[in-house]
Amino acid sequence: MIKKHVGVKAGVFPFLAPDELLTYRPRAATTGTSPMTVSFVGGARRERGAALLPEIVKRCAGSGVQFFIQVRAEADPSFDPNILRALSGQPDVRVHNGAMTREAYYDAVANSVNLIAYEPESYRWRDSGVYHEAKLLDAPALVTAGTWMEDDVETLGNGLVIDAFTADAVVACIMKAQRELPALTAAAVRVGKDAREKHGVARCLEAFASACSAHP
Repeated sequence: MIKKHVGVKAGVFPFLAPDELLTYRPRAATTGTSPMTVSFVGGARRERGAALLPEIVKRCAGSGVQFFIQVRAEADPSFDPNILRALSGQPDVRVHNGAMTREAYYDAVANSVNLIAYEPESYRWRDSGVYHEAKLLDAPALVTAGTWMEDDVETLGNGLVIDAFTADAVVACIMKAQRELPALTAAAVRVGKDAREKHGVARCLEAFASACSAHP
């Protein structure tokens, strides 16, 4: 896209992951017998699919799927985060209000299937720290069709693509992930190992140095 509009060849630098993320304990491989946990972490904004969660939770009731929802309120006048806080009374739903310690956050991401059902128009080219963290922590991700993450997941196999930005499509994808969880987790572990070797501050600095030396 940049080359088309600017006329300059562009590339993507390694993700600036902190060392503690890169060295975090590897996710234990699932046996397929434990309940699958779907996590939604980060800012509670409409563009991040927050408004879809009540219907998703309702539709997944009784399926054996558990949810972990972090409610970190952000400036989005179109969405009331109290809607998510109210889900804490639902069976199989755990809600965390506000910020988390880094270790608790990494635990939540690493030990779940990460729901990244973002609005395609907002995230076609926009980055997602949660997606990078899930990849680096060997965790499967469910991403929306039309986002740049769709291209990544379809290439690497570390998750599934949600067909549309709707509750119906998200529920269908969650059910598919539940059926395919052992294979998804194994793929995410393979992708995570490769990602940890390619990303981080040191790799980013190497890429900067290489780019600068190529254009004195």
